[in-house]
Amino acid sequence: MIRAIGLLLLVALLAGCIANSSSSGSDDNDNPPPAQGIQIAPAEATVAAGATQQFTATADDGSDVTWQVNGVPGGNGELGTISAAGLYTAPPLPPPGGSVTIKAISRADTSLTGRASARIRYSNASLHGAYVFSWRGTVAGGPFGAIGRFEADGDGGIDAGNEDANLPDGVVLNVPFNGSYEIDADGTGQAVFVSSRSSVELRFVIGAGGRAEVIRVDAGAAAAGAIVPQTDASLQTIAGDYVFRLDGTGETGVRAGVVGRFTADDDGAVGAGIEDRNTGGAVARAVEFTGAYDLGDDGHGSLTLTSALGVSHYAFYAVSAEEMYLLRIDRANPLTGSALAQADADFADGDLSGDYVFYLLGDDGLNTIATAGLFNAGGDGNIGDAIFDRNDRGTVQQENAFTGVYAIDDSGRGAATFFSSGGRTELAFYMQSADHAVVLEADSAAVRSGEFIGQPGDDFTTAALDGAFTLASAGVENPLVGRLVFNGDGDIDDGVEVESAAGGTPQAIALDGSYTMEAAGRGALTLLTEGGGQQDYIIYVIDPTRVLLLGGGPGAIPLAWLRQQWPPAE
Repeated sequence: MIRAIGLLLLVALLAGCIANSSSSGSDDNDNPPPAQGIQIAPAEATVAAGATQQFTATADDGSDVTWQVNGVPGGNGELGTISAAGLYTAPPLPPPGGSVTIKAISRADTSLTGRASARIRYSNASLHGAYVFSWRGTVAGGPFGAIGRFEADGDGGIDAGNEDANLPDGVVLNVPFNGSYEIDADGTGQAVFVSSRSSVELRFVIGAGGRAEVIRVDAGAAAAGAIVPQTDASLQTIAGDYVFRLDGTGETGVRAGVVGRFTADDDGAVGAGIEDRNTGGAVARAVEFTGAYDLGDDGHGSLTLTSALGVSHYAFYAVSAEEMYLLRIDRANPLTGSALAQADADFADGDLSGDYVFYLLGDDGLNTIATAGLFNAGGDGNIGDAIFDRNDRGTVQQENAFTGVYAIDDSGRGAATFFSSGGRTELAFYMQSADHAVVLEADSAAVRSGEFIGQPGDDFTTAALDGAFTLASAGVENPLVGRLVFNGDGDIDDGVEVESAAGGTPQAIALDGSYTMEAAGRGALTLLTEGGGQQDYIIYVIDPTRVLLLGGGPGAIPLAWLRQQWPPAE
């Protein structure tokens, strides 16, 4: 039986273990070499993000020393800084590898050196500055979506919050809120957003670049999404080419998915728009649209799109000039998603070339259906060396071979057909770049959307998974967040996942397990829960920082992401 406990209690119990768990840091960081004329105390330290640690150097020749962090004199914002007196200040996020080497060098004789190591762990300082968020799920028995922005003070406080939401009882815009948060050493945390309308409870885990995977856990709600740092809140325009993908509920109250592209100019006009929609199995292909946008303060804007299908209204928050989060704000149409800057506006079949990981997630009106796989695009309109796995509400079909054909026009819109022994699947997709496309199932069998993601490597081994990773459900069907620590040799050293169900109490579950890996990047993951339960997944490695999980049996969620919690050591 799985033992459910509060998140903070579990994380507190794990914190001591986590501080000693393996990381992707260098051997020098984990085991400082013998002193070469200078002794540093302490030789090893664990430092909370944003906190300080005093290092003291004693040189054999009695001279003063200079200090470096990973070879950088005085350190920097990513690694942390160290003063002339040896006072080290940790960065707000763990640096590449999760730890740093502190080096002292004699001023009188630079051949005399000493080293120490500092492991950096998360704290409330890891959430600091402006953030944009998006999530969707269910609340009060109906579907909803929300986007917004807030500022975190680095000390547990949230201010200047603003939210737009499409709720079962109507659309609300510009709802102010504030709140609080708490982050543990492993990057897991909890937050509360308080407005005049509601109190929203969240659980999250922070990963590389400050991105947080998040679920909503207050009574009567279940939702999943992300919180990301807003890197430019002063944008005056969103001019450029974009591809977008939206998921949620459509005009008739059924599952809907949309993919497309558009061009925005400096004067608030939207042109060259084209989209594909699937609403409950009714597909509208290559629908042209125009529109207009207005961009206000803090990257908050509105977007109106007009086509033969009607007029659609959206609110958006710009994360940067490269990305924005979208929410459809027409009543009872809570579609959410993102728009990404399109790298090129002159595509052809040759731009889809090489190895790709892909996935599709959605439903057929009855069951949640997730598919993930690998394929090779020849750059000539043909797909081969392809395999997929499918989870149809817990019934798993593994290692299905398929072939395919595709064609791409100069706007980046593509059409593909996958052929397997189980039939054919029609797809519409839009190229963001040669390494990424947003995808929509364009037939009546199901409403599913996903991505093609370039897989740059090959000859994968278990070493492809090494260090700490965030864990997050890819959809809203089974909201979940957590973290796993892989040892690079087939075992999971530590882990925790937090699940949520509408009206239920969030459960924090301790995990361990094992994994295998094939050369093509497909493998198997078994998670063992604290009470003896088991969750099996099929894994697809994109690169050492991103891994896709497909539920491979009972108890596993349909689709999930692993993202490396901090960058690998350089």
